[in-house]
Amino acid sequence: MSITAEMSGVITALNVEEGESAIIGTMNNPGTVLLTIADLSEMEAEVRVDETEVVFIEPGQKASVTLDAFPDTSFAGLVTEVGNSAIRDQLAMGQESVDFKVVVAILDSIPSIRPGLSASVDVTVAEKRSVLAIPIQCLTVRDAGTLARWRRPHAAAADTTAEDDGDTEEARDVEGVFVVEGGSARFRPVSVGIAGEKHFEVTSGLEEGDRVVSGPFSAIGDLRDGDRLKIEKSRSRDR
Repeated sequence: MSITAEMSGVITALNVEEGESAIIGTMNNPGTVLLTIADLSEMEAEVRVDETEVVFIEPGQKASVTLDAFPDTSFAGLVTEVGNSAIRDQLAMGQESVDFKVVVAILDSIPSIRPGLSASVDVTVAEKRSVLAIPIQCLTVRDAGTLARWRRPHAAAADTTAEDDGDTEEARDVEGVFVVEGGSARFRPVSVGIAGEKHFEVTSGLEEGDRVVSGPFSAIGDLRDGDRLKIEKSRSRDR
């Protein structure tokens, strides 16, 4: 008896040898899997995407695939499928992680590729050019009550009612950056758009040419409106 496969490819798993018995499958009972054939000319990467990010992913978006076996090389990919059913994992302390399966077709040819290799995928969900952007570390958050006291320091110190009014607003957070004005830091609320690996798009609140304060998270977090700044000039070397 000879069995002919319906596709061409490479045998990636051989479960039985010549002379061994194999069970024929029925409607209710699956038969013995003789072997597994893979078409290595068409490879896909299956990744799990968090529920907060999967809403931005759609079929047809471009992707960049990196394999652990080739850490210094990225391969072009294309999103072909976005799962509709959640994959739920129970974490410690009773928390639950919700992910969705996303399938990315690898467009480039990969030498010595093997099924089952570990991969990471970056999907481009939006792209804009020639827009105003700031480094990610510049963006910070302050509560509305603090901003109100910064804008009326003398009144807040003398009037307890004004202080209490500011406290009622503290639940509302305001995103913004510190800009350099006369050698001091001034908080300015901004609205941001898409986020890249290192920059945020700024849709309102800043103009081209404004100088923003950048630094470690702890330093930006402790900065107050009106604090004096020491401007460090970038050093360049002639070669």
